[in-house]
Amino acid sequence: MIFFMSKNSKKEELKEFYSKNINKNDNYLYQIKFLLGADFKKVPFIVLIFFLSGVLDLLGLSLIGPYISLITGQEIIINFGIIDFEAFDKNILLLILGGILIFIFLFKALAAIFIHYLILSFSYSREVKLKSHLFNSYINFPIINLINRN
Repeated sequence: MIFFMSKNSKKEELKEFYSKNINKNDNYLYQIKFLLGADFKKVPFIVLIFFLSGVLDLLGLSLIGPYISLITGQEIIINFGIIDFEAFDKNILLLILGGILIFIFLFKALAAIFIHYLILSFSYSREVKLKSHLFNSYINFPIINLINRN
C-alpha cells in the first residue's frame, strides 16, 4: 500500500512513473528542438500559417453554396444588418457575389502559393543546415574511432 511506504520509496515510484510517461513527449520535443536549433522559434509561425491556409479554404468553400442557390433560383435570406441584399436585383447580386467569389479564390490561390513558398524555403534551409552539420561531423570525426568501429 502506498500509505505505508516511506517517503523515499514514494519519491522513487513517482520518478519512475514520470520517467515512463512524461519523458517520452519531452524527449520527442527535445529532439525536434535539437534538430531545428535556433529555427525552433519559427515553428509557431508555421503552424499559424497552416491554420490561416485552412481558414481561407473554408471561406472559399462556404461562399459556393449561397452562390449556387442564388443561380438555381432558390430563395435565400441574406441579411447582414447594415446592408439589405434583398433590395438588389437578382442579376446584380449574382454579379456582386460572383466577383467576391472570384476575388476570394484568387486571393486564396496567391496566399497558398506564398504559404507553400514559406514552408518549402524553411524546410530546404533546415535540410541544408542538417546535411552540412552531418557532413562536418563526419569529416571532423577522428579516423582512429572510425577504424575501431569496424
